[in-house]
Amino acid sequence: MTFTKWLHLIGQIQDAGGDTKAIECPSCSALGSIDFQYVGNAETRIGYVAVWCKKCNCGIQSSRAQAPDGFNLIPFGSPPDVIRNRIPNFDQVEPVSLAD
Repeated sequence: MTFTKWLHLIGQIQDAGGDTKAIECPSCSALGSIDFQYVGNAETRIGYVAVWCKKCNCGIQSSRAQAPDGFNLIPFGSPPDVIRNRIPNFDQVEPVSLAD
């Protein structure tokens, strides 16, 4: 169920207005260690979101995500270093089964 918990985390981040201080990592339970970044079309704000834990280095990427207004968005076409410098090479949490 960890993958599903990570997916739900995206909604929690949006509900909190991007403030992750009170959000717990679904993998290691660390509080306040979650970070995220949207990458997408600057006009539609649709692209993908990367969410990761700065403590255990686990996370997910979800496509077809719409960045809420006011959330930082790196536009498609930005130099690769901009994305690499912002989103670490974290360990991807993968679904184990269709129910996960």
